[in-house]
Amino acid sequence: DVSRVRLEGHTDSRAEEEYNQGLSERRAIVVADWLVDHGLDHNRILAVAFGETRPMAPNDSAPGRQENRRAAFYPAEVSGRRYQDKDPTNGGMVLTVLSKEEREAMNRKGTVPTYTPPHPACNGL
Repeated sequence: DVSRVRLEGHTDSRAEEEYNQGLSERRAIVVADWLVDHGLDHNRILAVAFGETRPMAPNDSAPGRQENRRAAFYPAEVSGRRYQDKDPTNGGMVLTVLSKEEREAMNRKGTVPTYTPPHPACNGL
């Protein structure tokens, strides 16, 4: 009965904090767009970005950094209510998830946000 999922974007700490925040935003949106393109209603996705602020592993090793470069899913709402009465954003920066039709319309107008290549230290998304 999950009515809305929280999709989180995260990074490791190898680049500048501002860059990592943007990278985590792009990571979350790319995953959200894929889900929408494959049939999930965009209104059921709450995309948030955390940058490098919530590592799962130490950033002092390659395996740790790899683990920190991630997208993660959690319940945000169940049956239309906050999951476990917690903040559905979990303190992350809330992002706008567009429908496939909205993205296509923006693309026709040339106003869809474009992909920015990652910083070389980030090894891609």
